[in-house]
Amino acid sequence: MTIGFRISSTLLVSALFVALLAQGAPKTPEQCVAGVDLEISLENLAAERAGRAPNDTKALQVASGCIEKHPAFAPAWVKRGNVRTFGEDWDGAIADYAKALQVDPKNDSAYRDRAFAHLKKDNYAAAIADYDKALEIDAKDILAVIGRGDVHRVKGDAPRALADYNSALVLAKDDFLGEVYVSGAYFGRALLFVGQDRWDEAVPDLTRVIEDGYGPTLSAYELRAMIYGFQKKTALAVADYDAILEMQPGHAEALERRGALHLGNGDRAKATADFQALLAIDPKNEKAIEALSTLKPRSAGDYMKVAQTKANAQQWDEAIRAYDDALRIEPGNAGAYAGRASAHANKGAKERAYADYAKAIQLDPKAAGAYGGRAYLYESQGDHARAIADYSRSIEVADATDKVTRILAYTNRGDIYSRQNQTAVAIADYDQAIAVAATDSMFNYVLGPDAYLGRGKLHAAAGKKDLARADFRKALELNPKHDAVQAELTKLDPPAAPAAAPAAPQQAATPKTHEEWFRLALSQGRGNDAAGALASLTKCLELKPDALPCLVLRGNVLAMKGDYAAAAADYRKATETDPNHPAAYAGRGIMLAKQGKRDEAIRELRTALRLKPDFADAQRALKMLGETP
Repeated sequence: MTIGFRISSTLLVSALFVALLAQGAPKTPEQCVAGVDLEISLENLAAERAGRAPNDTKALQVASGCIEKHPAFAPAWVKRGNVRTFGEDWDGAIADYAKALQVDPKNDSAYRDRAFAHLKKDNYAAAIADYDKALEIDAKDILAVIGRGDVHRVKGDAPRALADYNSALVLAKDDFLGEVYVSGAYFGRALLFVGQDRWDEAVPDLTRVIEDGYGPTLSAYELRAMIYGFQKKTALAVADYDAILEMQPGHAEALERRGALHLGNGDRAKATADFQALLAIDPKNEKAIEALSTLKPRSAGDYMKVAQTKANAQQWDEAIRAYDDALRIEPGNAGAYAGRASAHANKGAKERAYADYAKAIQLDPKAAGAYGGRAYLYESQGDHARAIADYSRSIEVADATDKVTRILAYTNRGDIYSRQNQTAVAIADYDQAIAVAATDSMFNYVLGPDAYLGRGKLHAAAGKKDLARADFRKALELNPKHDAVQAELTKLDPPAAPAAAPAAPQQAATPKTHEEWFRLALSQGRGNDAAGALASLTKCLELKPDALPCLVLRGNVLAMKGDYAAAAADYRKATETDPNHPAAYAGRGIMLAKQGKRDEAIRELRTALRLKPDFADAQRALKMLGETP
């Protein structure tokens, strides 16, 4: 029996059942163990027909009975270990396999199956040692070769993993059950290729698993559908999700992703049907609720969500129309007026923005965000007196929990005071911003550096270089890639001139392809040359406007430099090019967090993790926002 996945076949069950009937009641150790296999196969078949998970209680009882009758028969211990493995009782399984090896030190199945249990416990060294022992006993043990390949893959040793999978495929040609067992090699190799972004090589292996029908067919469909989505082969991806939902009608992830594909294709009816089905399975599913509120907005809150989505995508006219719809339903919605004001401001319609901010404040005199938005608008037009007044009011009315509004208001007001040479009050504002930011790790990371930068520049201007250095270094601790801070620190401590000019290095050849420009940008980024990286990424996109790596990386660089509008445009182009590209959502989420847009940031980061569950940057950003990844 293959450990790691179950093979269910009416033909196998029938053949085994007929063989046992011919032999009568179990008399020999071999017959007893065959009875365990029969019980497992019958339960698998019953579970498939009932659409439930297998229950191995009866099989465990039968296996224990075999051990009581034949304690010196190693396969009986192995068989009970297998049953415990199916139940994910890894420690119990390992103990049974160890007992089998005490009885028979040459039992390769015990080594191989114990290795799988060790792998499940993340004990990679023990797993490889056991697979090696199994292969010392039987060098043609296909399952041991595949299993060892799985361990190498999980450990990140791609060359050894690939060598094992390829060896298993060769061995399978001369093995009676090779066509059954080999699905594990194809699936493992596909996972390896996916981890290396070798999508075109993964698809044939997954197709082989699906066509053979012996291995993890559902998982193969899931992975192939995801790849087709990445490759923008929408029809093929939808077909795979159709197959998944035929096999498992309540598959939530398939409904969500198929719905997203339909939405991307503009098929609102099919998208609505999928998200409604998803909501029926999981009434609290945030993705379904959000999608349906956009697809079929009914309330002012629904239209607000549509407006926020459009605003995040820099689609200002559509955002304004959605805010209009929200206000038709709920004319006293101060948040809708404030949001529409921001959209007007971004379009350059300053007078309309002022009018909407004023209406928001009239409806809610404690609308701290509206005061802050209007203050920023006043500041951008040079009306510092009114900007200071609004920033002050924003600070006054902001709730204690509204840390973003307070940090931004203190920092921005401090910047105005600094430009007016009112050093004492500017430093006092920066002190307040730093104090509030320090109470929240995420806000400290995204907003704290700017306050330290402002205060450090004032210290430097006053000749207090030690205090300035301390502020700049603290800012870089929070955000090591903050270019403006690094530039100020370099002014204080310019690098020493070299004793003698070295020989001029040979000038590197000018990149010719978009891939070469991207590699150059990566190198420049590692050297903290943001300006150079930005120029190289722009060259990359001139050659290939839809080059996803260049779009996402340029978005990241622009966001790091504080050019949020340009960064948002690049992220939007990236997600339009590939709606399933996780890095674009992660980059946009981190940028939104820096802007203080917590809820929108969380939504984008969770989207990134749905597409790539092990995305470390998205996990880290969510943790900083106080959310569980």
